[in-house]
Amino acid sequence: MMPELMPLMRLAAVLATLMLAACATTGSNPQPMPVARTPEQVKGDCWMKYESDPKLNLDKRAALVDQCIAERGKTQAPIN
Repeated sequence: MMPELMPLMRLAAVLATLMLAACATTGSNPQPMPVARTPEQVKGDCWMKYESDPKLNLDKRAALVDQCIAERGKTQAPIN
């Protein structure tokens, strides 16, 4: 190798190491970004939340689903 290229190769190695270190995770589990949901997806999510409970009749389930939709509607950003 050419001796005049050695400092440049060292610099490239250091930069590559720093770039890889910046991409590495810290080991902590980062929280996922919230995903905006359409109104139909929110309704489906709320319905499925109570779908498997055999103790609820249809009227009680519908009331709980409506309550769930109202609560999520306050926290969800609308999708336009």
